[in-house]
Amino acid sequence: MLGAIDIGYGAVKIVKEGGYHTTFPSVTGSADLPRFGLTTNKAIVISDGFARTLVGQGAVEQSRFIHREEDRNWINSNQYLALYYAALTELQAEGEKEITLISGLPLAYYDDKEDLQALLTGTHKITRDYNGKPSTALYTVKAYVIPQPFGTLCTMALNELGAPMDPVWMTGTVGILDIGSHTTNVLMASRASEISHGTTSIATGCWDLIRAVSARLSDLFPQLERRPHELAQDIRRGLVTYQGDKYDISEVVRDVCLPMAAEIVSVATQHWNGGASLDRIAITGGGAHLIGSLVQDHFEQHKEVHIPDNPVYANAEGYLRYGLYLRAQGAI
Repeated sequence: MLGAIDIGYGAVKIVKEGGYHTTFPSVTGSADLPRFGLTTNKAIVISDGFARTLVGQGAVEQSRFIHREEDRNWINSNQYLALYYAALTELQAEGEKEITLISGLPLAYYDDKEDLQALLTGTHKITRDYNGKPSTALYTVKAYVIPQPFGTLCTMALNELGAPMDPVWMTGTVGILDIGSHTTNVLMASRASEISHGTTSIATGCWDLIRAVSARLSDLFPQLERRPHELAQDIRRGLVTYQGDKYDISEVVRDVCLPMAAEIVSVATQHWNGGASLDRIAITGGGAHLIGSLVQDHFEQHKEVHIPDNPVYANAEGYLRYGLYLRAQGAI
């Protein structure tokens, strides 16, 4: 089975053949599960190689103690392993456990490719709770790791079967802005290969935005207590609940988004010579929902600028299409 996992600092995205997509927050926490409820408990609990760990939305909602990292070395942590194991069980919960996997790393961290590939590859014995009943399975994985924004390039250039569908993205000179949780990847590619002088990574992402919004809201709502992933959901909705009432925070969010968008535009234009040589630009990642249109406004007067229909999954979807492309070439 061929699948793709994009483990980001904000969320884990999972895609496999047949159009399957799912995601969960990149959060782990103590396994504080409800003892009673009217609905079925579908929380992800992983317990191999580390303490019994609640993963994803269940950790955000239930755990007394949560863990979320923004460290380059987090691929060597138990948290990353728990996220990966949870993703594998989501990717293939039943039946076949032999997986050819495509994943990725930010441009700035791509030198860690071999370390990540070694972590992902091999046979993994994973125990996950299903409605309170532990189940153990073996997953045999062969993994490939590519730079994250190349996932978006593959989404734009290849169709759902992994075949080339757009000659401009395949053979032209294009730019990708991948606005993630911790970093923003700036990629320039020609004939689907990286142009090094037009490629860089910015240590700015959605968590900077969330922290800035949190600081503004603490002045407006002094007793507001929201965990970062909960606040991220409020920001996407443009609403926050405080003392029983809902308040529109869209203006606060926009005030924070404007300087962040300006920084990304400034770095991209420096590396892309203003974008003069680019045929097309794509804006993707979780940040595309919040600041994509602001960045688009700058470049659209010069170039054809695209924001994919679902920018959160653009890298993961591209990983899968890259795998399908390799399989069609007989390379995997």
